[in-house]
Amino acid sequence: MWLGDALHNHTDLEFLDLHHTKVGDDDAISLAEGLKNNDNLRRLAMHNNRITDVGAAALAEALKTNKALTLLSLSSNGIGDVGAAALAEALRENHVLRRLDLYFNLVGDEGGVALAEALTVNSALRVLHIDNNRVGDPTALALAKALKVNRGVSELTLLYNKVRNEGALALVDAVRTSTSVHSLALGHNPHVIGEATEALDALKAEHLVPRKELVQFLMHHNLTDDEGGKVFDPARPDEALEEYGHHGPALHSPYAAVVQALQPHTEEGLQQLHEQLKEDPHHLHTHEATAGLSEVQRHTLAEVIKKKIKEEL
Repeated sequence: MWLGDALHNHTDLEFLDLHHTKVGDDDAISLAEGLKNNDNLRRLAMHNNRITDVGAAALAEALKTNKALTLLSLSSNGIGDVGAAALAEALRENHVLRRLDLYFNLVGDEGGVALAEALTVNSALRVLHIDNNRVGDPTALALAKALKVNRGVSELTLLYNKVRNEGALALVDAVRTSTSVHSLALGHNPHVIGEATEALDALKAEHLVPRKELVQFLMHHNLTDDEGGKVFDPARPDEALEEYGHHGPALHSPYAAVVQALQPHTEEGLQQLHEQLKEDPHHLHTHEATAGLSEVQRHTLAEVIKKKIKEEL
């Protein structure tokens, strides 16, 4: 029980990395007890271990009351439908977790559909990774249905699964109209072929690439409404990844529509703004695209753009 006790005694601990340490269900149960009343730990990495449905269910129970954890990595374990369904039940009550990694597990459509249905009521989760599992069209269709009402998910990956054209096309349709998703990965599903592949390619070129470029600009210049801090990827500890805060995904930032209109994240847009600012230094404060921003926000954006012009042009 020392793991659970450690969470009680180390009140300043924010990141606990236990990946590839041979921890199993007993350890997960102990940690779950510690998580129930821990208000500090934000990131828990437990990938590449021996956790099964039993341990996942215990952690899920803790998530129902935990109000601090933003990242839970359970990839490369032995979690199946029962564990995934337990985590899905927790997501219906948890409004803090921002990223859940479940790739390289044993989740089938029973667990996948449960996770998808949880997203119809959970708008807090930003990233869901369920690559290299056993999910197919039932999960893809349920996720597509969830994305029609969910306004939180930004990144969804289902690589190396059993998705077919029907599920892939449904996801394409849902992501195309989503206001939050900027990353969808469906590669290496061998039965996604023909029109579905073409639709995915078109979605990437017409929607996902521009959205991702916009998100990267917003995050790089701290133009999101994030309060949650950077979500840490245990596999890439030296990289600063997406920021997902308590208010909403990056595409819901008050600056998002303005940046999209002004295009300072593109070479052409930045050059045009440079020419306009030379003629009128107050151009950004009077531009119709910035009308919805407060005076402070307009000033912040103007300073960001001027700095970028100075650095790049």
